[in-house]
Amino acid sequence: MERVLIDPAVPDSEALDNEIARLRGLDVGELRAGWHTTFRRRAPPHLPRHLLFRILAYRLQADQLGDLDANTRRVLNRM
Repeated sequence: MERVLIDPAVPDSEALDNEIARLRGLDVGELRAGWHTTFRRRAPPHLPRHLLFRILAYRLQADQLGDLDANTRRVLNRM
C-alpha cells in the first residue's frame, strides 16, 4: 500500500495579522492581562507597553509559524 503524506496545516496569516492588530490597540493593563494568560504568570513590572506588545506578538507568531530551532537558541543564550 502506498504511503500518503499529509501536509501540515497552513497557518492562517490573516487571522494572525488580525490578532496582532488587536494587540496593538490594547492598553498596558490589557497587555499585562494577555501576558498572564499567555505565560501563566504576571508580567514583569518594569516592561513598558511597547515591549509587552512585541513579546506577545512574537509569541503569537512563534506559536503559529514556528519558533527558533534549538541550535539558534543555544547560540543566543551564550551571547
